[in-house]
Amino acid sequence: MQSYPCHSTRQRREIIEYPIVEKYERHLLDERGLREGRGIQMHLHVATCFLDFIGVRGKEIKTITLEELDDFITEQGSHYQKGTVASIVGVLRSFFRFLLSRGVVGVDWAAVITHPRMFQGKRDPRYLKPGDVQHVLATADRTSLVGKRNYAILTLLGLYGLRACE
Repeated sequence: MQSYPCHSTRQRREIIEYPIVEKYERHLLDERGLREGRGIQMHLHVATCFLDFIGVRGKEIKTITLEELDDFITEQGSHYQKGTVASIVGVLRSFFRFLLSRGVVGVDWAAVITHPRMFQGKRDPRYLKPGDVQHVLATADRTSLVGKRNYAILTLLGLYGLRACE
């Protein structure tokens, strides 16, 4: 599987190669002038992930709806920060412009796909406020061994400001 982040609901053991993605690659190289490398791989991987996503739902690219597009983008947002989701959305728009130009889809989906709102200098909070920490600690069940362990972990996270990766 490609290394570019893009979650799909299909758990794959093998990479599925879609003929339309191969045509998209030729389009990117020949008509758009992109060079071989990470940029091309990102485009191909996002297109493949989207096709996997709708395939799990038993849909074809010709019959997708705005709801499926929204579900895919929302699913990406549950795993990645806004900047990464914005990159995925940009690639999706490019893919749908290609599909429209080849007559594969009859709707200009690229026009309705919007990027997540990004504000200059504004970031999501990196920590919880003391009241939020108290609320999380209050929800821990300290009657079982697992609950006591979870409470201890949450207490350390709250006191020392440790991040999930630590």
